[in-house]
Amino acid sequence: MIRAFFLTILFSIIFVVSGFPQKNPPQTVSQSESENWQEDLRFMAKEMPKKHISLFHTLSPEQFEKAVENLDKRIPSLSRHQIIVEMMKIVAMIGERDGHTSLNPFFNPNMDFHSLAVEFYLFEDGLFIRSAEKQYANIVGGRVIKIGNLSAQEAYQAVSEIVSRDNDMTWKQRVPKFLIIPEILHALGITDRIDNVQVVVEKNGKHIAVELETQGKLTERGFQ
Repeated sequence: MIRAFFLTILFSIIFVVSGFPQKNPPQTVSQSESENWQEDLRFMAKEMPKKHISLFHTLSPEQFEKAVENLDKRIPSLSRHQIIVEMMKIVAMIGERDGHTSLNPFFNPNMDFHSLAVEFYLFEDGLFIRSAEKQYANIVGGRVIKIGNLSAQEAYQAVSEIVSRDNDMTWKQRVPKFLIIPEILHALGITDRIDNVQVVVEKNGKHIAVELETQGKLTERGFQ
């Protein structure tokens, strides 16, 4: 649960949470944890309009309040990472020209989010595997056809909804990085598991299905 919650100069929202490994399937939060998360959500909803110079430049106050209210009701039925991802979605609702107003798991390892052992990159003709750990070398250079339960395009669209942006170029740079985070993929229903993710790539005219295991925690370097 959140131990502290604050805004940086760039208005990037950062959690400081107690880290612990997620079980598979992840468990919903306890009653006390649920109450703490609800308190933090309400604090976020109260402080964002105060700290942001123009929070409602695209999003209406009514839309913001409704999103907060809906999440507040759902928190007892969610797991820790699902709550965080839903809060990311609310922050990203602020709209374009606001890439610094964000919840970004790369910049706080205490979020305890992890990564897959590959790097995605979005080219004009699709999402590709640009690099990977040695055990997945056979899929490097392949075009991603499917991630978990969704097509690559559907997965990209789903993740874009939680990524703050200045414009579409911000999405192009950031969404592929968020697509390697299994907690995000699971929270958005892209995958059924949090400990591994199945991807299908097309390479040399053949489709290759691979299960990517969850690796270590995210670091700032992964966002560069």
